[in-house]
Amino acid sequence: MTALNAAVRRALGYARLSQDRKGTSPNCQYQEDDYRVYAKDRHYDVVGSYSDDDISASKFSAKPRPGYNNLLQAVRDDAAEVLLATEVSRIFRRVLEVLEFIEIASTTSLRWIETANGRVYDLRTASGVAALIAEVNNAALEVGTTSERIKRVTRAKAKEGLFHGGMRPYGYDKDGVTVRLDEAHVIREAVQSVLAGQPIQSIVRELNQRGVPTSAGKLWTPPKLKSILTSPRLVGVRTHLGQEHPAVWPALVSREDFEQVRLILQGSWQGKKRARSYLLTGFLYCGICEQCMNGGAYYRVPKSRGGQPQRSYRCYAVNIWGAKHGCGKIRRRAEPVELLVTDLVLKRYSSPKFAEAIKRAYQDGGQDELSAYLDEAQSYRLKIHEVEDAYKAGKPGMDIDTMLRIKLDLEEELEKVNAKVARHSTGRVLAAIPAGKNVREAWNKADIDQRRALIGLIVKRIVILPGRPGKKRWHHKETDQTFAFDPELVQVEWKF
Repeated sequence: MTALNAAVRRALGYARLSQDRKGTSPNCQYQEDDYRVYAKDRHYDVVGSYSDDDISASKFSAKPRPGYNNLLQAVRDDAAEVLLATEVSRIFRRVLEVLEFIEIASTTSLRWIETANGRVYDLRTASGVAALIAEVNNAALEVGTTSERIKRVTRAKAKEGLFHGGMRPYGYDKDGVTVRLDEAHVIREAVQSVLAGQPIQSIVRELNQRGVPTSAGKLWTPPKLKSILTSPRLVGVRTHLGQEHPAVWPALVSREDFEQVRLILQGSWQGKKRARSYLLTGFLYCGICEQCMNGGAYYRVPKSRGGQPQRSYRCYAVNIWGAKHGCGKIRRRAEPVELLVTDLVLKRYSSPKFAEAIKRAYQDGGQDELSAYLDEAQSYRLKIHEVEDAYKAGKPGMDIDTMLRIKLDLEEELEKVNAKVARHSTGRVLAAIPAGKNVREAWNKADIDQRRALIGLIVKRIVILPGRPGKKRWHHKETDQTFAFDPELVQVEWKF
């Protein structure tokens, strides 16, 4: 054992597999076995192993890497002096990412990155850092080159009207060309139903009740059916980047019917986002079947006899798309449930100890921190424009691959900063809530989305227990209202 190895005792290991579709690629366990053998040969003590399975590290992937994030935290905590992996590209695929890592490591005990084939990168020397950056840059270039090649092939296929691959399109076999008669009949039937004025939700319910599956064998939803009925594929057209090309597969419906259906579905309210009106949707669960309860109006007196709708939360036996959901046995009037939960949440926030912790967490940076985030976002936008201008001006060394690689890295960093701005906005709402009597006043000034954010920070879920809530009368002091409602049938599970 060399003097260097004798000085380095603790090691962290990281493994990653980009895609695991067929189970034929080396998986994370194989990688871990490799770097552990390497560690044993050098008498390293592996004090932490981290992995991300079926997650790409390239700039084209939006998936988070929890294993990598935990690795970063271990590095910050001075857990080890060396980081092990089978190859550098398993850890990094972006230059900005490795630069951030080097900066973090510069103030910690981590000094070396080593791979199972014996490559060593010393993070405390200029040559080691340069070699590491060059390795990551080559990996990033490989990803960018592969992406451009895939794009060129896709463009060529589109011009020839060929199937682009992927999930089997509904109405056709896996080759994307051969028509499935039974599914083609379902599509034509749905088209005629839309033309006859039937809502798409109603069509979806009928398909699910008849047991007609999607191409993936799942239940239908309005967005899924709408995407099929408005796809130019139905009239034998292949689209790519807004351009239409004659396809090699046959059309299933006439162009006239297709255009009418597309006009109806895109011009209707269906699929448009409506303003939220139920505060606790997503938090409430049925105490019998444990399914999520949803908001909806009901009539105690039939509408035909002049009855007025009342807001309520209900465990629906069947959802709006005709699929089985819950037991359908619990329903509660929305207003008393929302008032009770609001009181409990505000009481939690009113605790001086809790309020002080919130203030420390979100007021340390204050407005200066938010300004810094906004300035950082603007700097990334300016850098993106500079890179584009350099490419347009024909600056030496700024070819299309280089420009796209740098631009995508900058755009990814911009997204991270924008996420920080969004989190800080919620933090400002929290920090604005002082301890004591003004809590409700601050709550009243928040909109429904801000209130839901505040609930979500401390509430895990709310369970509505079965019972006869009408047997008790509950008076809400703040609004001076009395309801036939039993608050003991509402259980809040707190996060902390």
